[in-house]
Amino acid sequence: ILYAVLPIYPLFFMVGICFVASGISEMLIRYDHKAPSEQLTLRTALCDMRDGFVYLKAKKAIVALLGAILFINFFFTPITGNFMPYFVKTDLAGAPSYLFDGFLKPELWSSVFSVCFAVSSLIGAFLLSAGAQKEKCGHRASVLLCILSVLMIGLTLAFFFFVDRGSSINAFLVTMCAGCLVIGFILANINIPISTVMMRVVEREKLSKVNSLLSIGSQGMIPIASVIAGVIIESLGSTVLLSFCALGFTVTALLMFFNPRIKEI
Repeated sequence: ILYAVLPIYPLFFMVGICFVASGISEMLIRYDHKAPSEQLTLRTALCDMRDGFVYLKAKKAIVALLGAILFINFFFTPITGNFMPYFVKTDLAGAPSYLFDGFLKPELWSSVFSVCFAVSSLIGAFLLSAGAQKEKCGHRASVLLCILSVLMIGLTLAFFFFVDRGSSINAFLVTMCAGCLVIGFILANINIPISTVMMRVVEREKLSKVNSLLSIGSQGMIPIASVIAGVIIESLGSTVLLSFCALGFTVTALLMFFNPRIKEI
């Protein structure tokens, strides 16, 4: 929202202040720190990664769950990182008129999508924190992922008929906002229980090693997903990109749903 109404320089300044404030707040954290006896080196880091792989090799259910998380991030990154900016810059900005164009610039519509996603995620997180924690989450997460894949197919069809075919860009804007609300809520109900269960089922001394492998895999796949999405959207268009992501979600959801080991977690 601020990007649409302020110059870029004050925004950089505000972001810098936020980083400084974050650093100061972390300085206030007090905990019992025990310095490691072994100095951190590249060899130590590689050994920790190897230990993590060895541990996961015997934990098939955890591997299946981690694989699902990685591919959820892989196929969701192009939606927020490639499709939304491209849609706003080309389809929406190039439209002769659109919903609330009297006071909502195209950049502000991008903010509306983000706000819908963020608000529904917060609502999902709040409801999870208010309720009782379930012992297992694998089956429920697989069901929610199936619902998410159906929703992604619906958004793909909506873009094809409302935007690609030039039927009604306003109808797609409403559909996209509703989709972001549901997606944010569902992802919160997938990611938070999985993270909680992982902290509970993974042995304490192995948790940091497993989390580091998950972070490396997730962060490593994001740029790959962005590059692939950029090639698809430039060469074949947004409908093909959305179809690619919807297909990825569907395959991941079905593999997760029919994996018997997922129900163990």
